Amino acid sequence: MLRHEPDSVLQGVDLNAIDEDVAMALLDLSRLENMQSSEILAESVVKGLSRVLGGLNAKPLRKAGFSVLKGADIPAILIEAGFMSTETDLANLQNAEWRARFAEGVRLGVMIWYAQEKQMAPLRRQ
Repeated sequence: MLRHEPDSVLQGVDLNAIDEDVAMALLDLSRLENMQSSEILAESVVKGLSRVLGGLNAKPLRKAGFSVLKGADIPAILIEAGFMSTETDLANLQNAEWRARFAEGVRLGVMIWYAQEKQMAPLRRQ
């Protein structure tokens, strides 16, 4: 029987054979590091979207405790392109050119983040 939840596998390392307290400490450290990287990723994607699309929502960067974001052992963000219940958003979502620009903004943001991560990698503990 497994002692830990399914998210107790840390970057492919099964923590079931490790002491419970040690396993939880390792998971907490990993989540803390990923949370910081996720915040930087989110900021970079907002920058990319802003460069490509121009005006964004008044508060384009928000935080939430979704389990799919908290439980990830890699940086994770949730992106909302708009709401089908909003007339302007629905028109944008139905417009192929707008969707392509939105995707380009996300791509640009991820590339900005990746360049920063690559530059910082030598400074992080391995």
